[in-house]
Amino acid sequence: MRKDGFTLVELIITMVLVGIVAFLGVDLLGKVMEGYVDTRVETLLFNEAQYGADRIAIEIRNAIPNTLLVLNNGVKSASGEGNGIEFAGFSTAGYYYPLQNSDNITCSGLNVDGGDYLSIYNTKPSYFFEQQRVYKVNNIYHKDNNTICILNKHILRDSPHNRVYNIGNVMLFYFKDGKIYRKQMDIDSIDYDFKDGEVMMNYVKNVKFKYTHGYTYREAVLEMDFVMSKGSVSLDYTKVVHIRNVP
Repeated sequence: MRKDGFTLVELIITMVLVGIVAFLGVDLLGKVMEGYVDTRVETLLFNEAQYGADRIAIEIRNAIPNTLLVLNNGVKSASGEGNGIEFAGFSTAGYYYPLQNSDNITCSGLNVDGGDYLSIYNTKPSYFFEQQRVYKVNNIYHKDNNTICILNKHILRDSPHNRVYNIGNVMLFYFKDGKIYRKQMDIDSIDYDFKDGEVMMNYVKNVKFKYTHGYTYREAVLEMDFVMSKGSVSLDYTKVVHIRNVP
């Protein structure tokens, strides 16, 4: 009875073919796994950038008009481009009776207490941060269903639209050590010591904020460009925010 088997040559050929198939399979599988991992990392970077940019955009839309400053390493940027921004938010907004050169106003729709700070007709950041058009409420009283605010100084100039903003917090977003930080400050305790900020974004390789000032018939625009990086994977993310600038 004849018994068939493998010759040594056939066995060697089989082993060589199996080796080639295994090598190709491992290489292909490696590329598939590498692509999968890169995709996961890109998704992580995209989500990180989107969350941070959206959070900044939401807060900017609640900013007092014309308070946004672009900073570069904590210093005001003359070019309007830098790696940080600062602006003031408002807690409530309303209308007042225009009483230029008076130290009291009648407010409508404004939730205000003694000790609060108000912004009236702020047309550029220096008016706000140097407090030329910032007014402290020394006292309030109510008369004929109206709220009367006694201010610490006379109104320098009335808002053409009679708008008044109750100042909330001054917000600072800055880039440091591959992260974007958010720092919240009171108007009477502003500092540029980049400490105590909360992390808003991770994996940031670079960031550029570019601000274009608005005019009466054109909104101000802030462009945010983020370069995200983790390992060998990088991603560019851009968001443009339109900001009201009519005080």
